[in-house]
Amino acid sequence: MTNSKILIAIALCGMSLAGCARQYTIPTIETDNWTPQEEAVLQQERAESKGYARGMELAHYDPLLRGERAVLEFESAKYELTYEQRKQLDAFSAEASKYDSYEIEVRGYANSVGKEEDNKTLAERRTNAVTSYLLSQHLRPADITSVSFSEYEPAVLGDTDYGRARNRRVEVILTNTAK
Repeated sequence: MTNSKILIAIALCGMSLAGCARQYTIPTIETDNWTPQEEAVLQQERAESKGYARGMELAHYDPLLRGERAVLEFESAKYELTYEQRKQLDAFSAEASKYDSYEIEVRGYANSVGKEEDNKTLAERRTNAVTSYLLSQHLRPADITSVSFSEYEPAVLGDTDYGRARNRRVEVILTNTAK
């Protein structure tokens, strides 16, 4: 093979591979703990959704109180509760008060923007802010547990603006433990 043929072959391979380097958005998928009923609805929506099959983001997510779970979303680098978040936690506390026996788990998250140690601290501050507010609503301290996750354990997969925004959150989960 002559040098010119080798150069042409290399050029063709290079041009072919150049198309592979195109930037594609990463689909974002919620990975929080859905109930079996929510999972069934999600699977049905996925089956019926032509857009999802083409790689579109899943957009059927309501950040408001959904049954026995609340999701509070935060601005970047913020952990103070807003008026709306306090109202949401008030509704959650009222729901918890209906049960004689319950457990509440508070899960704080941060996204991957910034330093790892700062993100871990931010997730802890978000978790503590929510836990403190729940305690101020006279919920039993022994029934509340909290955990904070760093950027390496995201609530939502996807390194997009949408995914990062979804990971600036605290989930509050109520479980009725009465038998």
